[in-house]
Amino acid sequence: MDTETAAGYPVPTDALRRPLSLFDVSGRTAVVTGASGAYGRTIAVALGALGCRLLLASGSKEPLEAVAREAADAGGTVETLVRRPDTLDDARDIVAAANARQVGVITDPAFPPDLQAWGRAFVELRPAETAAKVAPRPMPIVHGTADKGVPVSDPRLLAEPGGPNAELRLVGGARPPRSGPRAFSIPASG
Repeated sequence: MDTETAAGYPVPTDALRRPLSLFDVSGRTAVVTGASGAYGRTIAVALGALGCRLLLASGSKEPLEAVAREAADAGGTVETLVRRPDTLDDARDIVAAANARQVGVITDPAFPPDLQAWGRAFVELRPAETAAKVAPRPMPIVHGTADKGVPVSDPRLLAEPGGPNAELRLVGGARPPRSGPRAFSIPASG
């Protein structure tokens, strides 16, 4: 790396000319809220130029679409969501949608039509009640014992209301992948 001297200290010239070159975000996903504003636009276009996948959120549809085109023209892969993060719950819903899109659970750009209702459904979901409704159909439940995010007691609680058709298999030492298609695949039984 070329360096110059400033006040007696070496200074990398490339970093001075292109400070964003210090960050490798190519292929990573970023959520930019307030994307149609001046700061949001600047961040979106800069991250797009660095090859970042973007989920741009704003309450203003037309300006948001203009920023999305600009970020895509700069080199980013862009999705938009017309939604203002006015509350912590709104921000949580935007991040959940971004993650679901990144791992391929959501592939339709128009989904969900109501992000707030979609986020509420996760909070209001009662897995044990739902499991009881699955019976008498078979209900396989597979859980890794090394999963740090979900304790082993949770799948046991899920199996109980499923009755005799709920088959719980604990896989010793296994932990789930947190992203990619494997995070949502069902292992074949052997």
